[in-house]
Amino acid sequence: MSVDLDRQLREYCRLIDEKQGVLSFDDILERAGEQQVIPNVISGRPDRQLSRRRKWIAVAAAALAFAIVAIGIRFLPATDGAPEPADQPTTTTWPGPVHEDATSLGITTIEERDVGDGTWSWEDPLDTAVDWIDVQRVSFLSEGQPHWYIELGAKPPLAAELEPGVLIAYGLVLDTGGDGIADYVIGIDNNALEPGDFHIWVTDLASGEIDEQIGPPYGFPIEFSHPDETQPGDYPPGHPATMVFTFLGDSAPAGLGLGTTQFYVWTSTTTDGEVVSWDYAPDSSWLRVTASANAAPEQTPRPSAPDVEPEARVLSIPVQNTSGQVAELFVARDTQPMEFLVGTVEPSTVGPGSTEDVAFTVPAGEDWAIFVNPGPDRGPLILASDIPPDASGELPIEIIVDQFGSPGVQTFGDPQPGWFGN
Repeated sequence: MSVDLDRQLREYCRLIDEKQGVLSFDDILERAGEQQVIPNVISGRPDRQLSRRRKWIAVAAAALAFAIVAIGIRFLPATDGAPEPADQPTTTTWPGPVHEDATSLGITTIEERDVGDGTWSWEDPLDTAVDWIDVQRVSFLSEGQPHWYIELGAKPPLAAELEPGVLIAYGLVLDTGGDGIADYVIGIDNNALEPGDFHIWVTDLASGEIDEQIGPPYGFPIEFSHPDETQPGDYPPGHPATMVFTFLGDSAPAGLGLGTTQFYVWTSTTTDGEVVSWDYAPDSSWLRVTASANAAPEQTPRPSAPDVEPEARVLSIPVQNTSGQVAELFVARDTQPMEFLVGTVEPSTVGPGSTEDVAFTVPAGEDWAIFVNPGPDRGPLILASDIPPDASGELPIEIIVDQFGSPGVQTFGDPQPGWFGN
């Protein structure tokens, strides 16, 4: 550290000491060194090393950030008339993603948005000085494949452009049993082998097992959308930077269900092994969706099966139902919501936790679609245009119904021309 920078930092802290009676610069450095750090979930990987000069700068910057957080930023001018952040919530040191007192946390119920699109959201106050760490809103989409949305105060710096030793992390903590005990930690950060790549993990806290992916291909153990991946014009002006998590197919943790699962969001920035900024949303409670979001999707009454045409084809597709409800299967016209049946299905239902080879009899032409658990807000799963017109018999696809009753399609082998838009 240069003499001038050292003198400026000490003078800054001395002025604050005089006004607030807080810690000296040396005390701040000592306490900053005592902060807990995020556990390294990649065993055996050496941390990146900073040069000696950068270490001094990083420690000084961390100490200065610690001082600002500890006393608030009342002495710093606000920009563009924005409200000044409050002090860092909860504690003065990072306790880790999982609250140590998780069983004593309260429950905050989040309400459905007025637009009625199946999204439940909760707003978090401005309470963290670093805007891309500060969580502004947490939303949960219950229709179709469940999604968690984390809206941030600003888009973070690109992972590929971060200095070595700087990690920016976003994640969730899930309580799948509704008993206040954390069961899973989900996270994403830039602790990858190549600059710009991501490290994603899901930790089973009961067993200690970590399912992780370092760098592409992404999608498992959890799919995500990171603010890094958005470009100008992807969203309307003023749309917040958003982190999104969702589970694909049957990758969701055991016991995950809308009726019992509680969650909260965590974020952090680490510099050279020291967590210098973080946020929880909420600060000291679990989030749970309202009861209406836990209800099973409304099922359309099964119409009478039509007569099978001579030109009809029989498509054999295995259906895996991982939900706790019966899966309803139909061949109907390509409309939303489903209206008129134009084909038959045998068997027409698949029981909870069961897998069946199902024969879908579809008419000639393209005015048909396969529906699974249809409802007012759930349209067709497979369209006639998704399957080659001469395909029949066993198809290289599988239908998977997740824990929430939402269907998806998995293909086998390389995509072939004529399948799902290829």
